[in-house]
Amino acid sequence: SILNRPKLPYQAPDLRSFYAGGRLSDMAADALSPARIKDYGIFDEAHVRRFLGKFERGIPVEIGYRDNMIITFLLTTQLARHWAGRPRLATLDERRKTIEVSDWREAG
Repeated sequence: SILNRPKLPYQAPDLRSFYAGGRLSDMAADALSPARIKDYGIFDEAHVRRFLGKFERGIPVEIGYRDNMIITFLLTTQLARHWAGRPRLATLDERRKTIEVSDWREAG
């Protein structure tokens, strides 16, 4: 039963999560593409390409902790940079607010 099962800490998604059918998922492939790596300028393109090259023939049965951490680090950093570079331009529609600051006194 789930109550008697040993407890485990949260683990970030591993390499298998980002490979569908033996190839990098579209989202991960875009975030880690040579053009995106070069454009964002955070990582060395050659190092990322060499790391990803380890998995071109598929994911090994046993994946090391280090490789899982590297893919997670690369993807989260690239995605954070992607979204940080795309600030939300639209302002909040006033009609969508749930309460005006003065309303709480009147609601009493």
